[in-house]
Amino acid sequence: MAFSQREAFITCGVLGVVLVVLNSEKIMYTAEHEVTLPTKHQLDNDYVLRPLLRQLWQNVASDDKEIREKNLKKRIAIEGDMCECKPTGLNYIWSLTERSDKKKQETQFIEWNNIQEEREEPFVVCPSLMPMDIPGSGLTVEPLQSTSLSGLAFHPLFWNYLFKEIDFKLTFESQSRYGNIYLGSHNHIIEDGIRCIGNDSHRLTLEFHSGLDIERVNNVLTNILYKSTKYVINARDIIRLSILDYEFKINIHIIRKPYPRLYNIAPSDHISKKVTVVCKTFERYEAARKMITSVREFYPNITIIIADDSEVPEALVYPNVFHYIMPFATGWFAGRNLVLSQVRTKYFVWIDDDFIFTENTRLELMLEKLENPVLKIDLVSGMIDSDPRKGPIAKTYNNIHIRSLSNEGYCLQRKSGAYPLAGAPGCRLADEVINFFMAKTLSARSIGFDPHLARFGHHEFFWDGLGKLRVASCDDVTVFHERAAYTKHGRYRYQYFDVKAFQDWMLYSVYKNNVKCFNWAEYLPDKLKEEIGSKD
Repeated sequence: MAFSQREAFITCGVLGVVLVVLNSEKIMYTAEHEVTLPTKHQLDNDYVLRPLLRQLWQNVASDDKEIREKNLKKRIAIEGDMCECKPTGLNYIWSLTERSDKKKQETQFIEWNNIQEEREEPFVVCPSLMPMDIPGSGLTVEPLQSTSLSGLAFHPLFWNYLFKEIDFKLTFESQSRYGNIYLGSHNHIIEDGIRCIGNDSHRLTLEFHSGLDIERVNNVLTNILYKSTKYVINARDIIRLSILDYEFKINIHIIRKPYPRLYNIAPSDHISKKVTVVCKTFERYEAARKMITSVREFYPNITIIIADDSEVPEALVYPNVFHYIMPFATGWFAGRNLVLSQVRTKYFVWIDDDFIFTENTRLELMLEKLENPVLKIDLVSGMIDSDPRKGPIAKTYNNIHIRSLSNEGYCLQRKSGAYPLAGAPGCRLADEVINFFMAKTLSARSIGFDPHLARFGHHEFFWDGLGKLRVASCDDVTVFHERAAYTKHGRYRYQYFDVKAFQDWMLYSVYKNNVKCFNWAEYLPDKLKEEIGSKD
């Protein structure tokens, strides 16, 4: 996957109160809390600023922070609470939610969504006035290891006017009990005026006496660590930090990171060491042989892997061609899984068995984009040239998913968009692309191909990879699609011309992906559109 797995480190800090004071006569914290501020001249007197800061912070502390977090999160999500499906002429697609298994789907979606929410980055609200800096998010630790609670520090303004002349306690407590909090270099830091209670436990308390210097106190805070004590590979703990009458939250992500998968290749190595061509064939041996010959013309040494579930297998004997025989009519996506499982290179190119390589099928251009660390692309598609006699007429698409989530499922609009890929002229970002692409092997394997899709299917792979694959469509590489009539192949492949078969296909995607409705008209043959329209 191209996206970085490292979480952003965010520190919640102190608002520059003095700057606000100098430029206004009053500050509004919330609708319920209004504080009248003194003039700039009055700020020179400690007796004015000290009670002012106490009043401001007491107002903050009096709010229920958890309620404010929940309310704000609810407001952010409210746009997805309702969505409607507008008729497109294919009414049976957007009325498929009226079925007996809807309740079962809802139950499964709730279970799935609960797991997703547990893995999400916590929603953090940083209060507008805080006496100290704390890490809001981004702290990660391996199971049974330790990490520093980086970012903890008192702000000089609050320290001098609120804490320096009082005794107070600072308490850290693990909410989920996945780990302990402890003070590193304990014997060298704790001296007169500072006391540590409960070191290396779920609850650590530091007692500070009045008159301490802020540098010494902040030095103690830099030595506070969190140690994972339970073996969990992906869980979140919350450290509740209490001071006076207020409480903050520090989020810890305990995660077992995988080992890297490195390929023993160099940038200068030939493309045949980096890329494998893969294909699924069924009852079209003439087309498959033409495809192999065309690939060999331009890439003599590249490996080709073919999965074949024809009824009477024929030999495909060529150098560096691996031909895997499957049980008859095992299926389209099952074959794609088979060839992907046998790829040994870092990248692979997917083609259909009736594609023909030409002088414009320049795989090196695709490879350049996948190897570019700036682009961060997992999969890049080219264009399909269907009739070279008419000039450079090529087919491509780059669909983007625009969706909303309602209580009945996703309302999905699939639309073609022009979202340029910065740094790659002629390329656009997408969620779905055509069936001619190069991809990173590990990224595609992490998605896989759903073997339920036996006779036809394409968009399902990209739906399964949504949010996991960064996809682009580019117009600088083309492959020729040599259409031909293959009677036996056609009887199995084009079952979707039957309304019932097409409806069953749609039902599977609608159920599997918790979809309430989506537009699909662009893929339907005209004959099927007319037949469906007559049934509405």
